[in-house]
Amino acid sequence: MENDPEKHHNIPEQKPKIAEKLEDVVEKWEIEVVSELPKEDDRLSPIGHANFKHTQIPTRDGVNHGNIGRSNRFPNSSYFMNWTSIDDKIT
Repeated sequence: MENDPEKHHNIPEQKPKIAEKLEDVVEKWEIEVVSELPKEDDRLSPIGHANFKHTQIPTRDGVNHGNIGRSNRFPNSSYFMNWTSIDDKIT
């Protein structure tokens, strides 16, 4: 990779035994690991820490729901609009 970052040389052609071993490893991994994974990962990814009242995340990492929208169509330079503090929801 360091010697040929543009990939001008066909390494599998030059080293077919190594290429075949790598293909076998990938095939085995797909059979043993990938086949066991769900088609869609819908697990929640908790953020923040229990000792902190608030946690900030970049807007690009957030998913808006309901009436909440972005201030801009470009996620890296936007913020969420039409939201209220979660503190208003806690009783």
